[in-house]
Amino acid sequence: MSGDTYYLSPHEAALALVATAMKKSRMKLITLIISSIIGGALFSTGGMLHLMVQSNNAELYKENPGMVHLMQGLVYPIGLFYVVLMGVDLFNSNILFFSVGLLRKAISVIDLVISLGVSWVFNLVSNLFICFFICKLSKVTSSEMMIAGSIQILEDKISSSFGENLIKGIAGNFYVSIAIYLQIMCKPIHVRLMMMVLPVFTFVSMGFTHSVADMFLCPMGLFNYYYYYYNKDEDGDGNEMVDYSVKIQKYVVNVLISGSIGNIIGGVVFGLLIPFYLHLYVVERDSESLELPKFEMKDEQPELGVDSRVVRMASNGEKDDYSVMRLNTRRSMHGSSNLTRSPTGVFPVYGMGEPLARERTIASAFFKRDE
Repeated sequence: MSGDTYYLSPHEAALALVATAMKKSRMKLITLIISSIIGGALFSTGGMLHLMVQSNNAELYKENPGMVHLMQGLVYPIGLFYVVLMGVDLFNSNILFFSVGLLRKAISVIDLVISLGVSWVFNLVSNLFICFFICKLSKVTSSEMMIAGSIQILEDKISSSFGENLIKGIAGNFYVSIAIYLQIMCKPIHVRLMMMVLPVFTFVSMGFTHSVADMFLCPMGLFNYYYYYYNKDEDGDGNEMVDYSVKIQKYVVNVLISGSIGNIIGGVVFGLLIPFYLHLYVVERDSESLELPKFEMKDEQPELGVDSRVVRMASNGEKDDYSVMRLNTRRSMHGSSNLTRSPTGVFPVYGMGEPLARERTIASAFFKRDE
């Protein structure tokens, strides 16, 4: 770790993304499904607050929409904060984890497809459930202000073309990836919250696209639009049904599909350029060329349900002061002899014995080692 036990260096954080992808890839399907359902439900917290802010500030939105967008940007990170602390699955963050893991050759394409596919589907399912059963049937979002606000949000989002939402989706998940990456560098909970607030505040205030966020906001508008025209307007001439079908089509094509594709592109671009290239490849290439001391990288949080935290351990008898301190403070937890070999298919685990060659290469791919 860099400096103390509370923060990771960029290199350690990049390896933590790889380690997290490896343990997510070993989740059983039913676990991934449940985790994705909970992830979507927790993330919808931000959508509820986003809707409340706009609905209850209708006059301010007309006069100064920028101020409302700034307030929405401040409340939306709460949903992501819940997701990260509970260790559940979100489509957008999984894009970052699995793209870096795949580039590092730690997971397979099949692992990536399964994780992204399952998390996308069940994030959507849980958001639809929250919209209808929690918000609509409870009438929490059935006031005139809430109906008007949700329809206004829907109209704003479907007014953009496929290409426009694609570009906004790229920017949106680039910022979400920044949030996930920054928080993984920190251990104190309040600092992690702050690191997530800054990027999410930026993308929400600017109106960029987040596919899972829109899985709540747009269906909520569609539910309320249906309620408004078909339960209240008994003299409808049928044009409302045509208009409603068009809105559903625009949401699915111009927002859901285009936003998801854009989010994938944005997350992959971020993962490729910053964690993988700048913080893994460049750092390790430079360390090799300078013949810097060799260190073993170990995951001290290998358990499912939490992001990994990679720490630097002395290698080949070389010990830095930090490694000595960490080993001494944990000697009661991990014996110095007869250690079980670190499991196959798992990022090298702190406190366990020598990993297999593949896992050791994943942890330090560009280092030359004396055999």
